[in-house]
Amino acid sequence: MAREIARLDVDPERTRAFEDAAGRAVPLFRGAPGCIRMDLLRSYEVAGRYWLLIDWRRVVDQLEGVRGIN
Repeated sequence: MAREIARLDVDPERTRAFEDAAGRAVPLFRGAPGCIRMDLLRSYEVAGRYWLLIDWRRVVDQLEGVRGIN
């Protein structure tokens, strides 16, 4: 298993729009081949900060499925 962790900093004034867009993207991530789990967590310490956590079956699943690298 490979865990991908990304810190996403969003303008605090645009968090509502970001969360709406992220909600539409969740099924795409979760439906990607090799995706085991995907979570988007909001920081309560820093306004506008989110953590994207994705567990992949293999590193190659992340590279090929999401980034399109062969």
